[in-house]
Amino acid sequence: MKIIITLSILLLATVIQISGQPPLAIPYQAVARDNVGNLIVNQNVSLRFSIHDASVAGTVVYREVHSTTTNSLGLFNVNVGQGTPQVGTFASINWASNSKFLQVELDATGGVTYINMGTTQMLSVPFALYAGKSADLPSGISTGNTLRWNGSAWIIDSTLTNKGTNIGIENTNPNTSSILDIYSTSKGLLIPRMTTAQRNAIVSPVTGLQIFNLDDQCIDIFDGTNWIKSCGLKLTSTTVDPGHPTSNSWTQKADIGLTGFFKGVGFSIGAKGYLGSGSEFWEYNPSNNSWSQKANYPGVSCRQAVGFSIADKGYVGTGFNSLTSASANDFWQYDPSSNTWLQKANVPGPLRDNATGFSIGNLGYLGGGCHLPAFFRDFYEYNPLTDVWTQKALIPTTGQDATIAMVGFSIGTKGYLGTGGEPADIFRDFYEYNPVQIHGHKKQVLAGQQEVTQLAFRLVPKGILGLVNFQILLLQMISGNTTH
Repeated sequence: MKIIITLSILLLATVIQISGQPPLAIPYQAVARDNVGNLIVNQNVSLRFSIHDASVAGTVVYREVHSTTTNSLGLFNVNVGQGTPQVGTFASINWASNSKFLQVELDATGGVTYINMGTTQMLSVPFALYAGKSADLPSGISTGNTLRWNGSAWIIDSTLTNKGTNIGIENTNPNTSSILDIYSTSKGLLIPRMTTAQRNAIVSPVTGLQIFNLDDQCIDIFDGTNWIKSCGLKLTSTTVDPGHPTSNSWTQKADIGLTGFFKGVGFSIGAKGYLGSGSEFWEYNPSNNSWSQKANYPGVSCRQAVGFSIADKGYVGTGFNSLTSASANDFWQYDPSSNTWLQKANVPGPLRDNATGFSIGNLGYLGGGCHLPAFFRDFYEYNPLTDVWTQKALIPTTGQDATIAMVGFSIGTKGYLGTGGEPADIFRDFYEYNPVQIHGHKKQVLAGQQEVTQLAFRLVPKGILGLVNFQILLLQMISGNTTH
């Protein structure tokens, strides 16, 4: 009697998994019919399964037998891998090596005289079995070892360590404060490289996102609102700046949006510059060479006032209101993130204008100036964390009016003051201030006469200084062509 067996699709798509362990069997379902198509119902049958390696006629790597009974529809179910083994073991089959072929044999009488029903290549199931078969994977050597496929086998990758909460590359003990700890003495870290237009096309950049800008060779960092630049000094070769084709050069930038700017105040915060005079206050963006007007200064006046920045805030204080002829001692904090002003503790001492100041680290310094006919040499330190002023050493000038409209700036941990005076009595003195030792040092005097009224601020990595008069001309200078 000829027997016909119809295989179910379950053979190709399903594996049995017991108690969360790797799969141990493949479900096999079939219907038995005789040679005229009649169902063989409620009858004992015997089956023999053989798994061949590489081809239909390949080596038998596993063989087992089953005894089962068909139901009233001629249907029977068995699990390949859970029969009685005759050759090999199901667990030892190397599913990753070569293709596998399943041969089915049947004795419809329940005996051992098997009829070959055919051999079929096994496709999906062996890969599912291999995925759960850890015995075929190499064991780790130390905590954090990872596996890498080298093209033919899984191997331990000694260059990559996964500690679960952080990862080390060429580092088996990544620092606990880092998410990624990379060590190398011969290679660097290469971040995404793109143009400004491509950067601006990034959808919803997250705060802290970084790219290397191919237009100006800068690292750009998104601060949550704007892209800021961290250009730094080049370690080798020469600095290339399209705006300065020659070294030691000045380039005129966009005019500020005012008809006149007299005895103003300025400072920088991050990658932006800020200028104010009277009540008007403006922000300069060097990345696109543009000015934008900000919230008006709410104090007496930021003309003939002092301005400096500490961290991500700007500070303006003292000043002179030409409409009321009033000097001032009020002091204000500017927050560029919210474009708002907040009044802080007044500057100690008398009302004053034409004072000078700078910041060193997280502290601000302000002093000198006048409230005609009086001139002042007192000097104060401001702590923004406590909103407290502390008096420091007097400014050691050579003339009583030398502290009027002095220029101040800082370099590293020291402050510098110089020039100043009245139109009929101007000075070239230049001093260094050390906040640790609390005293001033007279430095070499400046060559030539110095303008009495100046405005200066620092915008890393380039310094910007302009003489302030009834018209403003903002100039930018770089040292250029310097190898460090």
